[in-house]
Amino acid sequence: MLFKYSEWPTQLFQSGDFFGNRGTGLLEFAVRNLIAPPTDRVHFGFLWMPLPDGDWVTLESTAPKGLGVGKLSWYNQTDVEFYRAVCSPEIRRAAPFEALDMARGLYDYLFYFKVVPEGLGIILKHLITERRFKRVGYKEFHYTADLIPVCTEVVVTGYDLAGFHLVDPGVAPLPNSLRASQMEGRFYQIVAPAHLTALSTGWDPHG
Repeated sequence: MLFKYSEWPTQLFQSGDFFGNRGTGLLEFAVRNLIAPPTDRVHFGFLWMPLPDGDWVTLESTAPKGLGVGKLSWYNQTDVEFYRAVCSPEIRRAAPFEALDMARGLYDYLFYFKVVPEGLGIILKHLITERRFKRVGYKEFHYTADLIPVCTEVVVTGYDLAGFHLVDPGVAPLPNSLRASQMEGRFYQIVAPAHLTALSTGWDPHG
């Protein structure tokens, strides 16, 4: 859904909510077509704290600098969704602060150098053993947590350190892993202002 900053009541958000931005290019193609469950979200970040003018400070990891702050209004007119973890407000508020432990690391390009060859190898294995294309399951990737973040690691690790697992420990924090957790009910989408009382599980891969 196209996010129009001026039309959203920003008081709807709580510290520790997070967002997912729709991607383009090869990364979006991969998470939509090569990994299960499919998703179209590729960039994630925290809504950290409100500003006096109604805007929100975001906490997110971007290349090449790594963890940094931004403003929600910068995402005006982009395809972005907002989410809330199903946990206590205390844990939600703590999660962005816990993610600050990652502030000394630059963007984790090595994450992709690990994931991409491994994913291609799994696809090739499927082609050889099953003689058909098969999406790579999000749990098939090997992962060791660190404090050098890509965007998904900021959100996942922040919640891990606060005491709530958005994804299971040891599971690579891929956009597809977050999609699976959303389907399991660990977090839900904060929906458009016209339907504030409704909850949604997000993107429909058949839509």
